[in-house]
Amino acid sequence: MLNLENWNKKKILFILSDPGSGNIILSLIKKFNLSNYKIFISSQNRNIKFQGHIKNLVSKSDIYKMNKKKLFDLSVIGTGSNPAYIRLANRLKKDRIFTIAILDHWLNFTSRFKKNNINFIPDAIFLTDYYHNLNNYFFRNIKKVKIKNFYEEEKLKEIKKIKKVKYDYLYINDPASYINNKKIRKKLIEGSFLNFLAYIKSFDKLKILIKFHPNDDFIFFKKVIKNSLKKIENKKIKFYISKENNISQNIGLSKIIFGMQSSALLLAKKSKKQVFTSIPNSFFKKYLNNNYLKNNIKNISNI
Repeated sequence: MLNLENWNKKKILFILSDPGSGNIILSLIKKFNLSNYKIFISSQNRNIKFQGHIKNLVSKSDIYKMNKKKLFDLSVIGTGSNPAYIRLANRLKKDRIFTIAILDHWLNFTSRFKKNNINFIPDAIFLTDYYHNLNNYFFRNIKKVKIKNFYEEEKLKEIKKIKKVKYDYLYINDPASYINNKKIRKKLIEGSFLNFLAYIKSFDKLKILIKFHPNDDFIFFKKVIKNSLKKIENKKIKFYISKENNISQNIGLSKIIFGMQSSALLLAKKSKKQVFTSIPNSFFKKYLNNNYLKNNIKNISNI
């Protein structure tokens, strides 16, 4: 069950939960040329791009019917900040379907296995990054397997192919879903964007690209942008909203990358771009809890 090279012989159910782990799952399908699989995606995460996999989508009722006929050997679950898959995952485990959870990053990772006092304990966890503190009691008896991040590998190749820089700065927003308090979350998002603007406002003739996160509250962040830009007196700075879904295009076309705390920053850093966070100091120590970001990406408040 744990050998990726043998997955093309398995009947697999993939559960896509968020864009990060969803992209890793889609890259596994592509890398190992899988054909005998179905994909389930919850209504909360319809923004994941399917890239030609529409014909394989199933509903929850389809899963239950197929499961009774033993049509799955394996379930691969992409974990995310809104774990709407917990009950379904537990149902599959109860029916003795081997379950593998995909862990693509470490922000609030334990919360991806708990919802409304219900826990999901997979048979195995696939990791694309260092082991961090998975010795946590919750994961002690779970098989942990380090896998290659084929999605990241593909994106880095795409970035490398882009030779011409079009934008001076790229600002990558994220929904700060690792913060439960909605008011604090909004203050962090707004404060981080204002910090970025304060940093660049004295420069001339800049082209700034702004990239929304697929799970952003679009109405709120558009208001943040509108209200923040009123405070910028430099009319020579031009702002553009990215309509490009491929993050490698956004990164490749930009000289310097800013953001809060997302896997896209790690990708930009690995592509040899200059990368900074703009989280206000009042939030930095408390909420910047990814060790890689702390140790490798500078925060402009501390420069």
